[in-house]
Amino acid sequence: MAKQLNKNLIVALTIAAFGVILALSVVMLQRIERSDPKYFVELAERTAKEGQWQQAAIFYNRAWGLSNDAKYLVFVGDMLLEGGEVGRALGSWEQALVHQPGLLDAHKRLIDVRMELGELYRDANNWENVHEATLAMLAVDTERSPQQEAFARDANGLALIALRRRAEDNATKGLLELEKAFELAPEVVKYGIDLAMEYARISRFDEAESLLRKLVAENTTPGLSASSARLSLARFLARQQKFDEAGPLFSESVAFAGEDEDARIDAEIGNAVFLSVRWARARRDKLPEEEAQPYFDEAEKILTDQVARDPDNFKAYRQLALLYKASSRLQDVIDICEKRLARGLVRKGVKATQNRVDTFMLMLNASEAAVVLGLRAGDEGDSKTRDDFLSKAEQYVVDARGEAPTHPAVLSQAGRVKLARGQDRAAIEDLTAAHDAYKNFGAINWENTMILANTHLRLNEAGVARLLLENVLEEAARVR
Repeated sequence: MAKQLNKNLIVALTIAAFGVILALSVVMLQRIERSDPKYFVELAERTAKEGQWQQAAIFYNRAWGLSNDAKYLVFVGDMLLEGGEVGRALGSWEQALVHQPGLLDAHKRLIDVRMELGELYRDANNWENVHEATLAMLAVDTERSPQQEAFARDANGLALIALRRRAEDNATKGLLELEKAFELAPEVVKYGIDLAMEYARISRFDEAESLLRKLVAENTTPGLSASSARLSLARFLARQQKFDEAGPLFSESVAFAGEDEDARIDAEIGNAVFLSVRWARARRDKLPEEEAQPYFDEAEKILTDQVARDPDNFKAYRQLALLYKASSRLQDVIDICEKRLARGLVRKGVKATQNRVDTFMLMLNASEAAVVLGLRAGDEGDSKTRDDFLSKAEQYVVDARGEAPTHPAVLSQAGRVKLARGQDRAAIEDLTAAHDAYKNFGAINWENTMILANTHLRLNEAGVARLLLENVLEEAARVR
């Protein structure tokens, strides 16, 4: 009996000891596993698939902390960007370059997003950031492929041209960069288009057209490249008032989009804008209504079809608002803007910034329409309707400030609402702030400038108005 007990005890102790060893082994393995960056990379990948961008960023950051491999900081930035945290994403890529200056992926991410911001806001400071980022990429010792070099050259060229008001030779340097980019990677249609557009800007029209036709001839497989080449040539010809040549190319750009949804949307929007211009010119030239109206109807159909296919598509709503504004259908402007605004916006990825811009621009479109309708009601003696529309216009501006408090378009519209209220002195503050902000953007907004000058004149400040206009004309003459 005692022997049996001893035997059972030994077995029990052996099992217990084995359990302890097994538990310790599991703990040890977990500790080893959790000291391996790959463990957190797998967690990050899993959570990213579930759309948990913040958590994925945390896991990649743990992988960075364990490995000191800056590529994980690039992934941290990617996750933050997907979550709509553009500023933090830029900071993460900049941190990666502090630790590994030759990390080309981090350079490319920085340039890509800064380019997006530059094109969205069109201000000099963002383009200066693009310029600095491209110089940093071009200065690294890491061997670059021709495609990587071309990418940096193209971005730098666009930045220098955008910054041409800051230095007289920036535009010349920018053109050389664009030419170098296209030379390094002629297969990238975007680089050819960027170069052609600069040729057109500096009135080298024959070279621009020749290059665009070359791109069209070389890109015949449906997709983004073929569509964008045709769309760019069509726009160029339309600006040259060669409408009969441009029209078929706009249609071709849609057909050649193929399965690329973004290319198709851009081509359809481009076609709708072209038709809107044809309609406006037909009206200006006093053509019969039966000749002019079909242009409007087709443009409206393209845009309303886009809205029906994709109710979240900001581009179609914005273009519809402009079309209705041009036709003085101001209540329709407000209605189409409110229809999209009511859907809210997705604050995800770099599109979070694009969506914010589109949102406040729709708010401003609606505010402009409400001001005009309010003034009309006042002229007709309907003070209640006037006040209702002006209150609505003010609220749109308040909402727009929430998305972009210092954007010049927001400041300008705030001033126009105050003018409609008869608050000229207060309006001058906003209009002046808008004028200064546009100047900081490296741009001249003639409409805002003329409204500001006229307001000074109305307040018997002719000297101020004259100085304002003289300075603007001097600036416009200095830099084309």
